[in-house]
Amino acid sequence: MNLNLKQNKGIMMDATYFPLLGMNYILNDTTQIVDLKMDGVNKVNILLCAQPNSYPHFGTLINFIFGFAYADILRKKYGVEVEVTLDLLEHAKGEKVVHEESVYFKPLNHTYSKDSKLSDYEFYRVFFEELLSELSELSGVDYKIRTFNEFQKERHARRALIDMYNNHDRIAKIITPKENKLRTRLACPQCGLYSTNTKDTKITVYKDKLEFSTECPEHGFCELTFDETNEVEVNPNVPMRNLMKGISIIENDAQNNTLSIVFEGADWGGVWPLRVYYEGLKEMGYNQIPALIYTPQILDRSGSKLSKRKYVGGDSAYRGMYDEYIVNISLIKDELGDDAIKKLWNVFSPWASDPKYFFRDYTVNYLLEVMKEEF
Repeated sequence: MNLNLKQNKGIMMDATYFPLLGMNYILNDTTQIVDLKMDGVNKVNILLCAQPNSYPHFGTLINFIFGFAYADILRKKYGVEVEVTLDLLEHAKGEKVVHEESVYFKPLNHTYSKDSKLSDYEFYRVFFEELLSELSELSGVDYKIRTFNEFQKERHARRALIDMYNNHDRIAKIITPKENKLRTRLACPQCGLYSTNTKDTKITVYKDKLEFSTECPEHGFCELTFDETNEVEVNPNVPMRNLMKGISIIENDAQNNTLSIVFEGADWGGVWPLRVYYEGLKEMGYNQIPALIYTPQILDRSGSKLSKRKYVGGDSAYRGMYDEYIVNISLIKDELGDDAIKKLWNVFSPWASDPKYFFRDYTVNYLLEVMKEEF
């Protein structure tokens, strides 16, 4: 099998160290993170998240493997039902449209850059679903895919957005201090077009509803009311989505005796959850945060996160550094064989139980060396 490291000189596997610090200093195994939360729980939900604006890359694969492996560990240890949910953000930024010097975008589910009959969301979703299906079979854990529009129909999520705007100034200083402004866009319900300038979306705040209005250059003026019970779709920015998600998790877990665990890459750890989740939820009147677990960050050989921003849109930043399957997992079976995902599962899924493997970062080059033992 070809595990070409390009210009990498190789890594001495016998000289790999796992410093005793952080979470691996206080844990014997990773289930101890949620042990106290398991009392009375009848179902565990592992929540993954991705933007389908490209193929899944190697970092996505590792994140998903850890999510399914952890789900399997909890299922076997506690004997409860466990399910993995992938929040796949269909409203992420897609096609750029310039109209009379004003910049607009269409979301992925209204962008057709890959296929004339399938939106970019539909096109890339296929590859995420194939990966999820295979990991589900390997782990024995069921999964589902949830769009953001499906999520925002949930009553607690909608109430959270309304309450954020009713406490706009304080919430904005916590989760969007750069601008001190909460950012939610209303897209044209006919074509999905939305302006990048939030001034073009007018929001009138009431105690129990929000009134949004905007102007589409093609379809004209649009005004919609967002409340707890209807299904009007809006597009809040990342920290607002996270706060909506946190509130929805807390409320629904308490109501249904479930435990939802948010699985994010470690690049979303550190100050981010303290600021957005802890301080944001405290300001919203909550004295708890959802269960958050951050999977290893996958780095390129420069020490930077393996980032889709470096190759989405034709950028060739990684093309001379790694084989193509590193940034496009759909090619991995062509490169490494039909059983590639199974072999990678065998290599990396045991790491999900061991704190010293779980709570650290890895370079792609290091992981490729580890993979040589299996391939």
